[in-house]
Amino acid sequence: MTIDLAHPSVSLEMLSRLLDQVTSALMVVDGTGRVIVVNTEAQATLNMPADECIGSTLDDDAERTLEFRAIARALAACLDAPRTARRQTVTAGTGVEARTIGYAVAPLLDQNGTPEGATVVFTDLTEIQARKEKQTEIERFAQVGRVASWMAHEVKNPLATIQMYAQLCSRTAGTEQQEPLRIIKEQVTLAQTRISDMLRSLSLQATETRKLAVTDLGLVVHDYLEREAPGLPHIAIKSELSPGPHNVPIVSDDALSIIANLVTNASEAMDSPGPLTVRLHSEHGTTTLEVEDWGPGFPDDDPQRLLQPFFTTKKRGTGLGLWVVQRIVDSARGRLSLGNTESGGARVTIALPTLGLQDLAGKRVLVVDDDPNLRRILCRQLNLFEAETLEASGGLEAADLLDAGDIDVVVTDINMPAGGGYSLLERAPERLPVLLISGVVEAETIAHRKGVAFLMKPFAAEEFGLALSYLMWEATV
Repeated sequence: MTIDLAHPSVSLEMLSRLLDQVTSALMVVDGTGRVIVVNTEAQATLNMPADECIGSTLDDDAERTLEFRAIARALAACLDAPRTARRQTVTAGTGVEARTIGYAVAPLLDQNGTPEGATVVFTDLTEIQARKEKQTEIERFAQVGRVASWMAHEVKNPLATIQMYAQLCSRTAGTEQQEPLRIIKEQVTLAQTRISDMLRSLSLQATETRKLAVTDLGLVVHDYLEREAPGLPHIAIKSELSPGPHNVPIVSDDALSIIANLVTNASEAMDSPGPLTVRLHSEHGTTTLEVEDWGPGFPDDDPQRLLQPFFTTKKRGTGLGLWVVQRIVDSARGRLSLGNTESGGARVTIALPTLGLQDLAGKRVLVVDDDPNLRRILCRQLNLFEAETLEASGGLEAADLLDAGDIDVVVTDINMPAGGGYSLLERAPERLPVLLISGVVEAETIAHRKGVAFLMKPFAAEEFGLALSYLMWEATV
């Protein structure tokens, strides 16, 4: 760029305004590393005002932002070895707070070609990098899904054949053979379930909760350990399960996938006999599951890398077990952490939100049903849960109560003469949880919408309460 400095309208003020209108961040230092130019965009990217930048030096001991220090290193390198470097990136900070900055640095030369400073043009690429990583993740998921679908097809065919032959044999087998055949059929069913779990977990929609999902994790863990422990002779499973219930917002199949993957990983890591400890407890609205083994522990300096798909330290590992668990935990807004025990073994800790009937205390529930007896008993049950109830015999009456506002959740029959649950869904605010109840199985198809769940009549009081608790949890995003 060439500027007619002799023109009367050209001034330092004009040049300053010109630099401030540049959409990229710009900073210039002289030959001693002293900052002499910093435009408005650079101040925003560096999180430093102009008066803290101008006059400071690249090796200034004063407190500087991580972004400033990252750019300062690039400028200092250019002063030490004057050459142009384009399309460079640098990371400022660590973890979730890290920022990716793209920059181009070049030496400033006088008329004789002697370096007299350096300039850097830079921009914050953090959001662009995040979108790129997200797209890469989506493409990776799609690839994993295609491979998994093919594997599932190839495995399920022989499983189906084994299942059918086991059923045929059980018709003519004697009493002594019935128990082994029963175990074969159970294991085939379990294998088919795990394959289906894997395919669902690999789905791009796996992290979006769309249906009623409440499971007592304690029961699933207990049943799994009772069933699978005898098949792991080289380890001694020690279970420390506190009294339940431990209701968490995931489906039972996903709960089974979690405990199955964690125990399998732990047992495979233990080359020699030793204990494997499973702990489960709930307190302060959180259910915590811990699995500890007696193996060599996580060898990686950054264990969280093991949560990436296909990343494994095992010779025969697929790198999908922990990744599947992470996806399920994410869908329930939980946390998964990896670490090592004091004895050197591996520890996996999962924290999930706990759902309970106490969540209904103080909530305002609108109950809509044209059957006064059912409406009355639902309200009575809600009052036992310490919830406040409002009643309506039909959609029109319920609509007036909705317009008045201050409703936390709606319970409505789908089929009513004076406007059923379908019409209420159109009138209800978008984020208002709605529980549809009906005796018609086909009505379940509407429960795919987030914030709306379906409950089939008849249902138990606890099932009814947990359904409402789940819906209110789902709405708190």
